[in-house]
Amino acid sequence: MEILIIALLQKAPHLVDLDLSSCRVGNETLKVISKFLIHLKYLNLENSSVSDSGLIGKIKLCCTTCEDEYTSKQLLNIKGLEKLNLSRCAHITEACVIQAIQFQFLRELYLEGCKISDRAMLRMYLNNPCLQKVIHSDFNLVSMLYKTM
Repeated sequence: MEILIIALLQKAPHLVDLDLSSCRVGNETLKVISKFLIHLKYLNLENSSVSDSGLIGKIKLCCTTCEDEYTSKQLLNIKGLEKLNLSRCAHITEACVIQAIQFQFLRELYLEGCKISDRAMLRMYLNNPCLQKVIHSDFNLVSMLYKTM
């Protein structure tokens, strides 16, 4: 199924809204999204198999026609991203999320079920100047701001 999704995504470069929640797509699909769908405003990868290496782009491709095998911080290629849902992506870590999620226009970030500390969440706010809404089951911004003062 992932190969079919990749083939379809390569044919839709002007897509602005993509919901692949529960499709169990992985790093190769994320690579194609980051390379071909740079106009995305909304990306939903909830409950996917994406991992740290997919978010930051340190993967080798086996089933796409992209000319480069490796890339770095690939998710950042989507410059205008406004909403990102990585909820229940069990294979991502907070260190990678801090490194990979740095968008000038990101307004909403969904990380429910991800193991990310309050300190990492605060860093995320600092890295994303337009961030207005974060959904994370354990995050308490008020207590974190109080601790840092």
